[in-house]
Amino acid sequence: SAASSDYPLRDVYKRQPGVRVAAHAAGPVAVIPGDVSGERRGVVVGVDDTDECMRVADVAAEEALKTGQALHVVHAWMAPTVWLDAFPLDDEFMTSLAEPHLRLVDDIVGVLRGEHPSLDVTGQAVHGVPAPCILDSDPLPALVVVGTRGRSGFQRLFLGSVSRDLLLNLDVPAIVVPTARPATSTARAAEHSATAS
Repeated sequence: SAASSDYPLRDVYKRQPGVRVAAHAAGPVAVIPGDVSGERRGVVVGVDDTDECMRVADVAAEEALKTGQALHVVHAWMAPTVWLDAFPLDDEFMTSLAEPHLRLVDDIVGVLRGEHPSLDVTGQAVHGVPAPCILDSDPLPALVVVGTRGRSGFQRLFLGSVSRDLLLNLDVPAIVVPTARPATSTARAAEHSATAS
């Protein structure tokens, strides 16, 4: 995990309460670190290819509108390890791998622009580890928003790996959104994709 290498152990322990609260919460949880660093602006939302990601994007859009800031959608992806071993990482191969991720971001940005015409929305598909890609966006964000899988019982003691790594490495205010509720993102993104094509 990035957490163990990026922070001294004592700092990781200081961040554990935020991880525990976010893991148990039924609704969005704001986690505010005590050591926000650097000049920051805008809201960054981390998205994936699940049906629930638009719920997370909606929360980020609301925060961006309330604070008068731009919204930047970040989707981080990684090539499967078995492919890395079997195929050369030339430009053509990487471009072919990136295409569905770029389309995903375009669809999500299109939905958000359609539903929030006054909001400045941009998007980016990045090849890399999700948590650092979100936290190190350019410009550095004033707020990050991520989702975590809705679980019940014993499983709720654990966040997803992206949310956990992000919170343990947090140097910016964050909102963690549970995604247990039924979402309509599939229909919304499919609608946009069909219209765009």
